[in-house]
Amino acid sequence: MPKEPLQTHDLGSIFLVIGTSRISAWGESGGVMLKPNADLATVAVGAGGHAVVSRSGDVHYTAEVTVQRESEDYALLQGMLAAQHPPTGGAIERLSFLLANSITGEKLSTDYAVFTIRPDLEHAKEAGEATFTLFLYAPEHILPS
Repeated sequence: MPKEPLQTHDLGSIFLVIGTSRISAWGESGGVMLKPNADLATVAVGAGGHAVVSRSGDVHYTAEVTVQRESEDYALLQGMLAAQHPPTGGAIERLSFLLANSITGEKLSTDYAVFTIRPDLEHAKEAGEATFTLFLYAPEHILPS
């Protein structure tokens, strides 16, 4: 069946839950960027032109979540980050991650997300945004229907 001639995108249709909190206070350039942790394959070509392709077994993702700095979501994410990385160290607390697009049906979820980078602390003339970076352990990916 051919695709519809008109597709719809609405950031409001993105449903993101980290831990038990729904995140929706997107920054101006905001939303969620999901990136594979590694290329599917790497290619090495020798001097004689012989190519060897090595497949990667890395099925993990990195998520960049951008929210408004003055929002409750920013405070919630900072709290989750602090809980996973307390000053005294110790085990990393388990944290779930679910992203769903209610228009397309696409979903990506894992029970193991880890904050890897703290957001920049920008204080400027205009209201700012913050980007939190998380490692997503082997997420299940359901493609758009």
